[in-house]
Amino acid sequence: MITNFEELNKTLTLDKANLIILGGRTESGKSTLVLDIVNNIGIKENIPILYFNLETTKDILVSQLVCINSNIDYSNFRNGNLDDNEWENLSRITKQLEESKIYIDDTSNISIQEICNKARKCKIENDVKIIVIDSLQFISYDKGQLLSRDKEIEEILCQLKKLSKELKISVLVTSQLTRTESIKPTINDFHESNAVMENANVVMLLYRDEKENFKMSISKNDYGECKDISL
Repeated sequence: MITNFEELNKTLTLDKANLIILGGRTESGKSTLVLDIVNNIGIKENIPILYFNLETTKDILVSQLVCINSNIDYSNFRNGNLDDNEWENLSRITKQLEESKIYIDDTSNISIQEICNKARKCKIENDVKIIVIDSLQFISYDKGQLLSRDKEIEEILCQLKKLSKELKISVLVTSQLTRTESIKPTINDFHESNAVMENANVVMLLYRDEKENFKMSISKNDYGECKDISL
């Protein structure tokens, strides 16, 4: 089980060297989906996973994971407004999370060089099976080189692809899409669409249809079918 969506699980391949890019517009739900993937792999499957989140602190992420697994409303958790059963669930899930193999790094403005170095170390020490990064636009590049941001992103994706091959594991990274009049996004909605197409093994585009239902468009898939999935 990778996600809570059976059809998506059949499409994703996370047991080999594999660069997966999950694109979505602002507030499309991509960070929530990624956290669900981290939770399923790290807690429910107890598989070692390295999770870089460049927008949210580790404390908040841990709190969100606790709430997901204990069925506690996040606002009630923050306010401490819990009944006895919820406190008991909270204690049990907190212990389970502490014993899980989810390794969270919330370093802001982290460089691609730092990500690669930390990933190599975590692979050696903890044998992580997948790396998740949220999100591409917040990864910095070597400040000693004068490159355009488009060129930096191209180099970052190239290094992530090489990292995946070197460590023989999947790397899943989220990326922001530009807003267009079309409800359904395409690969061309990436700011760096050529770099995405060149480096990614799998490209997934998350969006909401006219009825606000969540959909996933598999727009590139080196290991299987390209299709639309209802979430």
